[in-house]
Amino acid sequence: MLKNKNDFFKNIKRKYLLIEKRKTQRAIATENLTEEDYLADEEKYKEFAKKYGYTYIESIKELHNNYKNNSSSLPLNKKRLCNEHYMVPLTEIKTNTKVIAIRDIFNIDYGVINNFYFSKIIIFSPVVMEALFGELDEKLSFEEDYGENDEAIEEHINNILEQAVLVNASDIHIETNEKMGTVWFRVDGQKKDKGNMPIKIANVIKRKLAIMANKEDSETATINGIIQEEVAKRMCAFRLCIMNSQESFSAVLRVSTGKVKTKALKELGYGERSQKALQDMTKFYNGLILITGQVGSGKTMLMYTLLDMLNKKGLNIITAEDPVEQQKEEYFQKDLSQFADATEDYKYSFADAIVDMLRQDPDVILIGETREPETARQSIIASNTGHLVFTTMHTNSVEASTPRLKMLGINEGDITDNLRGVVSQRLVESLCADCKEKDEDDKNGGYKKVGCVSCEGKGYKGRVPITEIAVFKIGFGGDMNNTIDYISLDDSANLQYEAGFITKEDCASIKAGEYIEH
Repeated sequence: MLKNKNDFFKNIKRKYLLIEKRKTQRAIATENLTEEDYLADEEKYKEFAKKYGYTYIESIKELHNNYKNNSSSLPLNKKRLCNEHYMVPLTEIKTNTKVIAIRDIFNIDYGVINNFYFSKIIIFSPVVMEALFGELDEKLSFEEDYGENDEAIEEHINNILEQAVLVNASDIHIETNEKMGTVWFRVDGQKKDKGNMPIKIANVIKRKLAIMANKEDSETATINGIIQEEVAKRMCAFRLCIMNSQESFSAVLRVSTGKVKTKALKELGYGERSQKALQDMTKFYNGLILITGQVGSGKTMLMYTLLDMLNKKGLNIITAEDPVEQQKEEYFQKDLSQFADATEDYKYSFADAIVDMLRQDPDVILIGETREPETARQSIIASNTGHLVFTTMHTNSVEASTPRLKMLGINEGDITDNLRGVVSQRLVESLCADCKEKDEDDKNGGYKKVGCVSCEGKGYKGRVPITEIAVFKIGFGGDMNNTIDYISLDDSANLQYEAGFITKEDCASIKAGEYIEH
């Protein structure tokens, strides 16, 4: 028997949540798809939500027009629950109905959600989630009196990792100086400050990170390792590097969220002309394709996209990576990061991997990075023996790639015979699609930044590639006078400006080789 009104409402919510759980389970079974299938494809997830009676909120504008956010009136313990589980309590403006907004309907924590009063569940798109939680959790908190015990430090680390995944950070930086420790993220290529902490807490976090990577802490030696951790109900990998200097340190964690849906070239921001040139590279039967650019320029994402295009042709694809940045069930991936600390007798390099891969009857090979002569030599051998080889290098232009190969010991004849194409790219901030406006002062019809909630007032959100591409005629590798297609850096900048992704000023800065400041 129910003792009071609260028990009555709790019982109703339990029944409601049980119905929701059974509904989603039956729906998945009916569609014959897994939770991962839905969550990896946003269009499919949106269709699923609407088909089975959920409201799907696609944009910040739609949210503000129809709902009032009740987060500010919550007690501290419930605010914390909302932030930890990415939930938002709302009131529907038209009906005054209480609702709870979540992201993932397949993994609802019923014990947590039952703490809130609501009449129905609605679903947020990733755009809304990023905008809301980026705004709410602008800075992380590391108060001195919060404690340095294991439980407190683990909570600090969990908060850092979760927020990095939430805002799609590529790197997490934790640094100390004489006065304090600092945390900042690399988001869309930009530095995003996340707060300061006492040095004592920073040092304990450093020791804990080393342990999580199965390494011993050191005050002098550099520490390299991989941390595997479930974050926001996803298994993620964080490539850790800690450098020490006297009484300070710098820890960097490269974020890899594992299994994600590879985007099409158009979704990645490549224009029609660039798409065609890149697609042409997947038509070769053999040869070497170089994807070049600085760290964080989207080289790996582009290679995965091209591999997925080749996979649809039924080709056998094998990769060697350090570490594997995206888990792909469609092809075999060799992770070299496990050999990072191997003794000399057990070292295993990219060059070793290529030798083994050639015994696996591959059609296409991906080499995570070519930076030393033996890997370059084995890549040429692989392309010479009838395989299409993709690899990355750190050069700043298409023309710089041929001299770089020569520096690695590859003779001009092998370059001429095997080099099929080179992509050299960088990523630049894109104008926010929700608020950009036509620039009335621009006679060529360009766009200007404005600023809104979605882009946190910056006027920019996301990044687009500026890509120099050369596709060579067979037998003329590296010869800029014998290309099937060539898109210069200036051409690429102009195309992205004309498409409304960058401003006139940004376009001019790119062509002048200048750093873009926003």
